[in-house]
Amino acid sequence: MLKTISKIALLILIISFHYCTFAQSANDILKPRLVIDPQGHSGVVNDLQFTPDGKSLISVSSDKTIRIWDTQEGSLKRTIRTLSGTGPDGAIYAAALSSDGQYLAIGGYFPENEIRIININRDQDVLTLKGHQNIITKLVFSSNDRLLASTGADKSVKIWQISFDGGRIRGKMLQNLTGHEGQIFDISFAPDGSKIVSASADGSLRLWDLNNGKPPVIMKMHIDQVYSCAFSPDGKYIISGGKAGKIIAWNNNGTFRNIVGTMNSAVAHLDFTSDNKLFSSARSINAYSIPSGTLIGVIPQQDNNITASAIYKNRYFATSASATGKIIIRDLQKQSTISTLAGNGIMPLEVASDNNGTIAIGSRKNSLSIAFDLKSLKFLFANFDKTTFEGSVTEDAGYSLTKLDQYTLSTGFKGSIKNDPGIDGRILKFTIIDGNTIAVGSDYSIKLYTRDGEFIRSLSGANGAVMAMVVDHKLNYLITATTDETVRIWNIDNGENLASLFFSHNNDWICWTPSGYYHASSGGEKYLGWLVNKGVNKLAEFYPAYVFAKNFHQPKVVQQALRLGNEKEALAYLNVKEKEITNKEINVSNAAPEIVWVTPEKIESTANKTRVLIKAKVNSSSAIKTIKILINGRPAPKSRGIDNQAENNMMVEQEILLLNEVNKIKIFVSNENARTVSEERIITLSKDLLKGQVASNTQVIDYTARPDLYILGVGVSDYANSSYNLTFADDDVEAITELFKNTGKGAYKQIHVEQVVNKEATKKQILNSFAWLKQNATSKDVVVIFIASHGFNDRGEFYILPYDGDANNLEGTGISWNNLSNTLGNMPAKVLLMVDACHSGQLGTNVEHEESNNTEAVREISDEENGVVIMAASTGDETSQEFADWGHGAFTLSVLEGLAQGKADIKKDMTIFLRELDFYVSERTLELTNGQQHPTTQKPSSISRFPVISLEN
Repeated sequence: MLKTISKIALLILIISFHYCTFAQSANDILKPRLVIDPQGHSGVVNDLQFTPDGKSLISVSSDKTIRIWDTQEGSLKRTIRTLSGTGPDGAIYAAALSSDGQYLAIGGYFPENEIRIININRDQDVLTLKGHQNIITKLVFSSNDRLLASTGADKSVKIWQISFDGGRIRGKMLQNLTGHEGQIFDISFAPDGSKIVSASADGSLRLWDLNNGKPPVIMKMHIDQVYSCAFSPDGKYIISGGKAGKIIAWNNNGTFRNIVGTMNSAVAHLDFTSDNKLFSSARSINAYSIPSGTLIGVIPQQDNNITASAIYKNRYFATSASATGKIIIRDLQKQSTISTLAGNGIMPLEVASDNNGTIAIGSRKNSLSIAFDLKSLKFLFANFDKTTFEGSVTEDAGYSLTKLDQYTLSTGFKGSIKNDPGIDGRILKFTIIDGNTIAVGSDYSIKLYTRDGEFIRSLSGANGAVMAMVVDHKLNYLITATTDETVRIWNIDNGENLASLFFSHNNDWICWTPSGYYHASSGGEKYLGWLVNKGVNKLAEFYPAYVFAKNFHQPKVVQQALRLGNEKEALAYLNVKEKEITNKEINVSNAAPEIVWVTPEKIESTANKTRVLIKAKVNSSSAIKTIKILINGRPAPKSRGIDNQAENNMMVEQEILLLNEVNKIKIFVSNENARTVSEERIITLSKDLLKGQVASNTQVIDYTARPDLYILGVGVSDYANSSYNLTFADDDVEAITELFKNTGKGAYKQIHVEQVVNKEATKKQILNSFAWLKQNATSKDVVVIFIASHGFNDRGEFYILPYDGDANNLEGTGISWNNLSNTLGNMPAKVLLMVDACHSGQLGTNVEHEESNNTEAVREISDEENGVVIMAASTGDETSQEFADWGHGAFTLSVLEGLAQGKADIKKDMTIFLRELDFYVSERTLELTNGQQHPTTQKPSSISRFPVISLEN
């Protein structure tokens, strides 16, 4: 069975997959494996679907994920995964959404070419429909959802009868329509569902009458392959688009009507607005009146050919034209872009080495932008000397490598290397390792050869095409960069993948070994996780790395694996030599607690009362330690967790009070091996409840009331021990406190302020101030805390140094970050913590603990359990910069400019959201410090859009 997808290969300039079977065995595919999650697509988007209300956009991709996006906020709401393997196994090429927005059908590079139908609003089994003999490239529901049509590379159109019974969906094949002589690229139902039209590589369209069984009407006017077809919403016309760019209008009986227009490249997609305007997508996008063909608008040339498009009524138009999966949503009425949806990963197009354990990465050709020290596992940002790095070497010691064609490489001697197009794909990158060894990177493989072209070994583990490669000659590493957005380090001698790296655009990173041991920046853990397939009839599970952090967050393992050239030797060395690795082997398939929702069953629902019952089953392979119900990221009132819980399995059952219009609910559970959160349940209050004040059993709720703001400022410039003194910490706190007092009036009902600076900021008084917050702030309120002082690490524990603190006795005199996390993590209010606690002020020479790395502190307080949004002035072990001309620290000055002067209001809507403030503060601090200080903002996924202030008073 030959699987091909030549249309998509043409449009996105990638090689077709030429595999005859699903590459992995059934047993192998069920084994957990590590995958990157860049919080967006990392591959080509092949289909887009708006939900019926237009509030969400669903995208499917060759990266094997289904992403659901908020169209207005431009944020990722949810990711769905089904059975997938390595290589192309599980790539999704087609999607169709039922008219009620409940059922999503997908097809692609699947083991039995099956269609999978998912209830995206319930946690239910996946329905599979089998019958195709090759990959599926297009799916579409009829307007009444009673029929589903599918087509693909097997040259057939199949019509499936869909029925609904007891909340479940069922399907069976009704018709198998054959006759096309080439693979079919597109299909479209007539609005009444009585006919379907198909477009094929054989140069024709066929119009099938589904009611009378007559032979189809064969429609031939294109002189080349026909890529797209669509019925107009009124059912009067059929439009088709061809490889050469021709757009043709037909009558609904299949007779030719007129030429609509000609595009600049292949017409891949045709979309109608609800008022009968046609949008045709090639490399640019044209809008036409139908049937006249009058051109009424042009969206200029895109980065590449459009790979997917969708229209919502006559309002929104979504397209994707990027190999990295970027999606743009445009407002057709306002003629503006409202959202750009993209993952956070850096696509590494260049990689270089200093031949001493440091690598440099570039996201553009012939450019290096960031660096990473493999020996110390430190991220170097852009602070490195680019002149000390070199890339791949293709000529050395009298011989050179020359690419003869896409699949053949001359070694410069008597030999050559010939790729198998189906197994290896194209030769993309190559480098000389030494006088007798060559590395060749291709679409699907990385291989080592002798200079005579004799095969040595394959390097297994990469999951993308090779974009760059380089050798570290001193450490004997081969470093490769691939289209799955990872950089991998290989032991040249034995071919072992020692470690892999992922970098995000906001300077987060994670480095991991093949077994999952890792080190990461404070926000890097969310980008790597364990994919656990549950079979074709169930959704796959994804566990981010932080779920198993207790066992797998082991920086020393990663360092030793790179030093010794072998992960197993690293584990043995650490066990024997240092006794620091004590974690036992865990099975990630069942180590994490399983949380199964009972009530509410639907992912999104509406409530007609203020109190609802939350009910879920928790199954755990070890004793449950903690359970929290989180509402909009914060602990539910009267819910403080369950500590030292002895049960392995239990029912969580609690009645909760809904205090917000939209209530996003998750359940956090931890056991001795893992900590995880449930799938989200979204409960929206009915319109009747939102009309005014509503009485609950215990209180009167005014849903129209603004929240209160609680501000706590803690700053120490003048310490009891004057050798610790700073310059602007107290000024920073006073300025930030005054800022929120003055600018918060438009967003908050009342503003409550507590400020402790210098000699008032004793350990006792600071703890009393946090107790004040805990006693007064409610779940409707917002808490902003600003801390400016010294901060230190002492044997892995981070401390804030109060006025009366002793840096040599942090445990006794410092403010423990762990206690701070527990206090804020159990506070029901939404919390924004701003910390400038890694100052560069000179300390006394007798201070034993000058380590100020804040990575673990930031990670701890912003995790799902504690749920605090944190903005830290600097990253890792950087120091915060102060300068007399500023009158403040660089971080504080940036915050003041962003909020008080409104410079962070990027969208110009008079509200500054956290994402806008983060962007402005990061860029401005970099500018002020000449790239020496990098603020970091971390927000748990359970916290959604966060308005900081309103500029309207």
